[in-house]
Amino acid sequence: MLDKIYRFTQETGMFRDCTGIIAGVSGGPDSMAMLDILAKNKTLFPFRLVCATVNHNLRPEAAKEAEAVRSYCEKNQIPFELLFADIPNDRPAGLSTEEYARQVRYEFFSQLKKKYGFSHSATAHTADDTCESRMLNLIRGCGLDGLEGIAPLRNDTQTARPLLCCKKEELIAYCKKQKLSYCTDASNAENIYRRNIIRNQILPTIQELNPEFPEALQRLADAAGTTNDFIRQQAEILEKKAAEQQNPSTFSLSVLQQAHPAPLSRFLREKARQTGGKTITFSMTEHLTALIRNGLPASRTDFFGGYAEISFGRLVFHANTEKIKTFAPFIPQEGDNPIGETGAVLRLAVCFYDGKNKNCIPYLPFSQLWIRPRQEKDYVQPENRPAGGRLFKKLLCDRKIDASKRDQIPLIVSEKNNILWTALSGRERTAIPKEGEKAIRIELLHTERRSSE
Repeated sequence: MLDKIYRFTQETGMFRDCTGIIAGVSGGPDSMAMLDILAKNKTLFPFRLVCATVNHNLRPEAAKEAEAVRSYCEKNQIPFELLFADIPNDRPAGLSTEEYARQVRYEFFSQLKKKYGFSHSATAHTADDTCESRMLNLIRGCGLDGLEGIAPLRNDTQTARPLLCCKKEELIAYCKKQKLSYCTDASNAENIYRRNIIRNQILPTIQELNPEFPEALQRLADAAGTTNDFIRQQAEILEKKAAEQQNPSTFSLSVLQQAHPAPLSRFLREKARQTGGKTITFSMTEHLTALIRNGLPASRTDFFGGYAEISFGRLVFHANTEKIKTFAPFIPQEGDNPIGETGAVLRLAVCFYDGKNKNCIPYLPFSQLWIRPRQEKDYVQPENRPAGGRLFKKLLCDRKIDASKRDQIPLIVSEKNNILWTALSGRERTAIPKEGEKAIRIELLHTERRSSE
């Protein structure tokens, strides 16, 4: 078994560039076997080692189990770290006990890696665990990712799983042969968690029909992994082909519409995860795909932490954490008028109209003017349009103004809400002063320009 574990760690490269390992040990047979193997086989695993145990305060015997692990570490001169976490009382609303306990463990491992200057942590997940995880994922409803099961190395946290090649029965046999004492979690026999139901009821029933079901599921997972790797590669090619160099969050809609559904779905899930910081659901992926297929201008769909929208032949991803730059309506004053957080400034000055400046409107007291963003039914009559007018939102579409920037465009209106001037179309036909009359001159500035003045 030792040779098998060593070959597995070498083939997966899980300990490449390792500077030390924080071993997560609960006191059960799996983790005690892992700790013993890493501690006593320095020729194969020549890494500095620290044992980390978490008492989750979920069972009365947890403190006794932690002390048993401490005793082993003292006997074998292994540095030992213990964390007491009051999971039942500290668990935030909306998180399951299992999920919160997992978060606490991995955060503890991360802190210890920083403390000791180690690169890796290690957990004692087994082949049985990955089989159970695949079954859980299938029951929930998963794609190819879910069939892959537990990865040998979790890249984002550098968490290695060196025992994934071993069955639990092999590790129990190892502990008995090495005369290692270990603890048995009685709650594992209670069908109060979904994983326990799969372990104690579903898998034994399936194995009555096919005793080699775990191996068969592994073969399916291997085939799924190969297919998944190919789809990942195609998704990366699609991303490069569709990307706009000016904006890493903007992609050509026509290129995406021509893509095969498999790499398109993978691309959308990955971009949504990168944008919002969380893996999206199957239904969210379907909505994103429909958004592309329909291609309706200004349409959008939301996902965890963000949204995607169609804007002038492009698919644009936005994170909800991005601060939306807009502004509230306000009464202007003579001089500089900052437009909220948009970075723009309207500089207004009283003058006498010379008959040439296109950015002058008839004089009105400033108390009778408003500067505001657009409204749904705004109707404009630009000075340079021979006859008739149009909806301002139609003008925005024709000028191909990005949907995320439309609410940043300032309009000057009268107290009766008649539009006198817009930053997009200039003054209105109804707001042209007569030569020599008192007027208001308008100048649109931006932060960059002002800073150089």
